[in-house]
Amino acid sequence: MKLSIIFFFVANFLFAQKADLTGSIIAFNKEDIETAKELIDIAHDKYMKKISDGTNKDKPKIMSKFWHYRGQIYLKLGDLNVAIESFKKDLDLNAKGGFQKKSISSLNLCAAQCLNEADESYKKALELFEKNKDEAKKNISKSADMFLKTYEIRKNPSIGVIDTASLFNACLLYSDIGDSNSDLLALEQARKLVDLDPKDEKFQVRLLVCLEKKGDKSLLKSAIDNARLNIPSSQDIINREVNYYISIDDKEGLKKSLNTAIQSDSQNPVLHFALGTAMQSLGDNDGAKESYIKSIELDPTYFDAHNNIASMYLDETASLIKKMNKLGSSSSDQKKYNNYKKKRDNLYNQSIPHLEDCIKIQPDNITILNVLKELYYKVGDIKNMKRIKSQIDSL
Repeated sequence: MKLSIIFFFVANFLFAQKADLTGSIIAFNKEDIETAKELIDIAHDKYMKKISDGTNKDKPKIMSKFWHYRGQIYLKLGDLNVAIESFKKDLDLNAKGGFQKKSISSLNLCAAQCLNEADESYKKALELFEKNKDEAKKNISKSADMFLKTYEIRKNPSIGVIDTASLFNACLLYSDIGDSNSDLLALEQARKLVDLDPKDEKFQVRLLVCLEKKGDKSLLKSAIDNARLNIPSSQDIINREVNYYISIDDKEGLKKSLNTAIQSDSQNPVLHFALGTAMQSLGDNDGAKESYIKSIELDPTYFDAHNNIASMYLDETASLIKKMNKLGSSSSDQKKYNNYKKKRDNLYNQSIPHLEDCIKIQPDNITILNVLKELYYKVGDIKNMKRIKSQIDSL
């Protein structure tokens, strides 16, 4: 008799539980969401108790049905967290004859909603930025969370999409928030990105930006080495390596690193250009010019190399012009003035060929054209000044 009572109790409990699930589905189909939620929550509590007690005897197909409809109900209520969790639990069951296909479709819908919320929150942040920075930051944080959630949903094995675009957006936005917790989240996502594709320059640069912000020189150096190994010709990464060595005042380490890279790839104009920028930042102008010239020899269309070397010559005129402006009208001063002017014009004439090469590469570069026009005027080359002026007027 006792055994019969226990059996009756268990059977009645199972029937009541299934009735809760069935009633919830009926209410959901009738769009009575409040009743559907109430009943699915009761069923959930009963399932969780049985799972905790180790007494759950329901077939995987029934559990699949439960998790799927719980997800549908909470998705309708706008609670994406519970909906996503429920659909994932259904997929984890992998029940024969279950609701996996429907849950995959629903998860994709959740991802689309997360992406939409991410976009909307970001737009709202832009609108609020000047009016209320605190509210703007909250919306940036929400946008970052939604981008990250989109990535997490899509990477589920049942969907199998590695959405690096959403992960990258999350990383960028966490960096923009500015507090220590968000910086850690940004760093975490940047590391994921580099692990996913170490050959992607923007992923490597994003990790370096996060580590620069963190201020850990050891971790930064390790990341720079890894980035240079995977993308040896990246100008952005090389520039960050230059900045790293400058920040620790290790000029020799910087030169050694770049020279080692050049020895292994001597025909790479980017590396010679990088050495030039490094030398220039360290005050070695002759070494910088030599490296820029080598870069140009390897690639005559290297705009930045032409532009940098021209700028160096023009920068050298500053001290001469300052001296010229201080002179008076005496014959002695006039003699000095002419001497300084000759030196200044010589520097102008050394920069002009490189600026001419710049406009061959970028014919519409109005900044370079205006500088050239002024230089030709100052050195008295009116014919070429008019030629450049005509080119400017035609734009």
